[in-house]
Amino acid sequence: MKLFVTEWSKGDEQFCNQFIDGVIQGLHPTKIASTLATLNNIKKFDLNFNELVKLCMENMLEHMKAVARAASQIKDPRLRHGHYAKYHDQDYLIHSNSLVFNISVEAKPSIDELEEFSPKGTVVLCNWEMTMA
Repeated sequence: MKLFVTEWSKGDEQFCNQFIDGVIQGLHPTKIASTLATLNNIKKFDLNFNELVKLCMENMLEHMKAVARAASQIKDPRLRHGHYAKYHDQDYLIHSNSLVFNISVEAKPSIDELEEFSPKGTVVLCNWEMTMA
């Protein structure tokens, strides 16, 4: 594996803490989407970046496609949860593990002191070990 470090994380807590509590800074979803879009739109990178991770991730993708195909056969659309990826001719750099546990954000404000989130809304994407082309 390769080590990919950009800077020390300035996030205060895992996004999952806020997600579970239902207390999310309004800017966080937009900033998370923007961060992932920026990563996916990097034009110049080594196509063999983290090649050793790829086989494991591709095997999981095949499993998820099978699950999505099975879900698409369910007649009631309210019970379907499969989403289909569109494939393009271009390679992309992807994080492969961008879930709420791997995102650090500004800590929740203190309820006791009636604090509010700052207008900045810090977001940091963590755990890059499964990033690949």
